[in-house]
Amino acid sequence: MNQAAPEIVARRAVVARLADDGASLRQIAAQLGISKDTARRDLAAHRDAITDQVTGVEKRASEAEAAMRQLATAVSSVVSARPGYVIVPDAVAHQWRTTLEEHVLALRQLADSFNDYYPS
Repeated sequence: MNQAAPEIVARRAVVARLADDGASLRQIAAQLGISKDTARRDLAAHRDAITDQVTGVEKRASEAEAAMRQLATAVSSVVSARPGYVIVPDAVAHQWRTTLEEHVLALRQLADSFNDYYPS
């Protein structure tokens, strides 16, 4: 995806703000010293960029939701299997416990990260 130069991105934001304030494309063009077609393209590009950002956020939310469902399924399976009560060689039991402890730590850090955006 092509990235517009910073000055163009800034101009597009001004065009969008002026349009949101009710200015016509002709008024925007006159105020900024650009053509009406440039104002129209800038407005469309700015709105497309906002739409892309929203779409990206929605995609990440959907992926996170799917991952949370997979996590719930995996945890339920492990709890049902009760690996701490399965007779296996000591090395296997140690590896399972280590793996569980590592995952618990990683999950605790993820749970704590919610405090960054969703303080209690």
